[in-house]
Amino acid sequence: MSHALTTEKEEVMGLLLGDIKKSARGAIAFVSHVSVLTRSDKRKDRVEIEPAQLTAAAAEAERLSVQLGKQIRVVGWYHSHPHITVHPSHVDVRTQAMYQMMDSGFIGLIFSCFNTDAEMNGRIQVIAFQSLDLGQAGGQTQGAGYEQVNIPLTVVPPDANAPNTLVKLVELQQIIGQEDRASYNEAIAPAPGGRVHPLMEVYSGAVHQKSVARLLEYGSQPLLRLLRDRQEQNKRRLEELRAEKARLLALKIQDSIMKE
Repeated sequence: MSHALTTEKEEVMGLLLGDIKKSARGAIAFVSHVSVLTRSDKRKDRVEIEPAQLTAAAAEAERLSVQLGKQIRVVGWYHSHPHITVHPSHVDVRTQAMYQMMDSGFIGLIFSCFNTDAEMNGRIQVIAFQSLDLGQAGGQTQGAGYEQVNIPLTVVPPDANAPNTLVKLVELQQIIGQEDRASYNEAIAPAPGGRVHPLMEVYSGAVHQKSVARLLEYGSQPLLRLLRDRQEQNKRRLEELRAEKARLLALKIQDSIMKE
């Protein structure tokens, strides 16, 4: 959700890492990690990534499997719908169907954000879905069409082995900065046999500076304040634990003296 709230003008996308547990009653996808992806195409109603990032996400899942001692794999994907309804578009449904051809348990999440109701209250919605092949379901030719099938979604409290989300938030700031820099470099790249117009260079530089300023104001600075507050909380907690340790040691010594 934090990734979806980073921009209200373009869609964002990432992959879900975890595992799928199957039983006689069906299958449950457990999502424990996410892989934030760098976008190659940024639009308000479309988002694309480089195929190499799918391979990188699979490699990250393998690394986590070794680190945690349990199976971690890519189990789904997510993307945002800024100022758009939470329901998947026909493109989303086809994309989900493509992923399900590789893994039938693959799921999709959609975060609809930056929407307001009649009283101007902000609202965030999220759904999990899969695609149903209508041709296959009806016994006709496969690929006749697909439709959305909603999947029950439950958010559970993290356990002791849950990943540190602050690390991902820091990584997210870096990825957004890289995306902005790549867009700037593309804008000022000279045309074949020529050079970029000075006004275009100045304009692109101003747009890039504005993007960096927004990232600092709404992303990096709040995150830095959060990290500093967390550091102060940890320091206070450490002092409390040290004081408790000293108190318990004193009681132990006093008890030993009384027994003697």
